[in-house]
Amino acid sequence: MNKVRLYLMGEKGLFVLQNLEREFGHLVIECVVSTTDKNVQNDFFHEIKSFCQIKGIPFYKKTDVIPIIDVKYSFAIGWRYLIEDEKKLIVFHDSLLPRYRGFNPLVTALVNGDEQVGVTALFATSAYDCGEIVDQKIMPVKYPLKIMEAIAKLKILYSDIANSLARKIINGDTFDSFQQDESLATYSLWRDDSDYFIDWAWDSSKICRFIDAVGFPYQGAQTYSGKTHIVINHAISMPDLIIENRVPGKVIRVEDTFPIVVCGIGLLKILDAKIYGTNENFLPLNKFRTRFSNGREI
Repeated sequence: MNKVRLYLMGEKGLFVLQNLEREFGHLVIECVVSTTDKNVQNDFFHEIKSFCQIKGIPFYKKTDVIPIIDVKYSFAIGWRYLIEDEKKLIVFHDSLLPRYRGFNPLVTALVNGDEQVGVTALFATSAYDCGEIVDQKIMPVKYPLKIMEAIAKLKILYSDIANSLARKIINGDTFDSFQQDESLATYSLWRDDSDYFIDWAWDSSKICRFIDAVGFPYQGAQTYSGKTHIVINHAISMPDLIIENRVPGKVIRVEDTFPIVVCGIGLLKILDAKIYGTNENFLPLNKFRTRFSNGREI
């Protein structure tokens, strides 16, 4: 039987693994390689490892010495690291390539307010996300949409593609593939800790999408009130007012105990906020004259 090797991380990786095993049995999976990810609150590493142990699927950590076996294809799902010496590696990417090559493409698409997102399966090349496309599925987007909801919907597309490709591999069928249109290529940069802070000069609709896009399992949309580090979990956009001396980040009023903050365009009503690193509520405000900023000092 033709088998596949799986490089898996995250919720989507676990979901694909579970559905591949359910559809074809564990013998189609040569082995699973996984690793931890400190950049998310739940990386699903232990869930992936536990599933493999229960089902009798060989499991390796990224740092282990992995046996050299001549599998015909490998899948990389949610994977963030260079994979060497794989002859036919199929990478699953969270965007409709050639748009959003690179890092965190789903987050970037949701922040930008795209009307559709999707998944692309492509052959790996030395230049990341530039290989020939073997399959692609589209999902329409209706806002507001939190990142966990988007992942829950996208993982179904991941599984559909993985099962379809696995069936072809098992049957010894060849894949149709096509080159990407380089004239349509765009890129999405990696994110670090500083990229989780709200830019209050943005319009309020974009800030709402940002809050939803970088929430759990990511670090959350952050800001400061004086020296207090805050994570905003939920907010809504409000109609704008004519403000003669506009200062993004200042609270203009409090409505039903919830602060309404001036943005570059529009207003933002904060409905749920916590002190960073705790489950302690930031709301209601202790003082009306509050300004939110990206730094520790006003």
